This record gives sequence, C-alpha cells and structure tokens, in this order.
Amino acid sequence: MIMSLIVMPFASFFSLHIAVKLLGGRTNLIKTLIVSILTSITYFFFTSFFDFFGLLIGFIVLIIIYRKMFYLNWYYSFLVWILQIIVYYLLLLLFWGILIVLFILIFLYLFSFKDFYWYAE
Repeated sequence: MIMSLIVMPFASFFSLHIAVKLLGGRTNLIKTLIVSILTSITYFFFTSFFDFFGLLIGFIVLIIIYRKMFYLNWYYSFLVWILQIIVYYLLLLLFWGILIVLFILIFLYLFSFKDFYWYAE
C-alpha cells in the first residue's frame, strides 16, 4: 500500500526529472511534478476510453507534452521516455534493496545470539 501510494509516484516523477536533466531539457522540480501529473491524467484518459488506439494516442500525446514542456525535439522526447523507464526501475530496485537490507539488519538485531541464555561469552 505504501509502495503504490508514496514510492511509485515519487520514483516516476523523480526519474522523469533525472531523464530530462540528463538530456538537456529545461525543467525544475515543480514543473516536472506538474508534467508528471498532467501526463498521468491524459494517459489514463486515453487508455480508459479507447482500446489499442488509446495506447498509441496516449503515447503520442505523452511525447508531445514532453516536447512542448521541456523544450526538446522529437528524438530527445522519445529518449526521455525510454530513460525515464530505465531510471524508474533502477530507483525501485534501489528502494527494494535498501528495504531488504534494512529488514535483514533488524532481523539479525532482534534475534542475535547474545540474547539467548545458553550463549557463553
């Protein structure tokens, strides 16, 4: 629940910001957040009311929004989309890696051998 409400939208917006900055687009955090919300709403609209063509139209509108809002050309807008996906999954992988290491450390701390009475020092 926390993953879908907090981490995934933050990772999506932050990965878009990183991708645009890497490819030389003009943006700041607020602008990237607004574009992320705008593209999510428009993509949801097109995919929910149309079937296959909704995916295609939504993708074209997404690229147009990236092009107009970040002052990029068509090629860089497409590259921002691809780079955003790559950075998004890397951020989720990093988050899950940190979470797994944290749970392992908590488990090892809670069940360390020095807490048992038969452990001799």
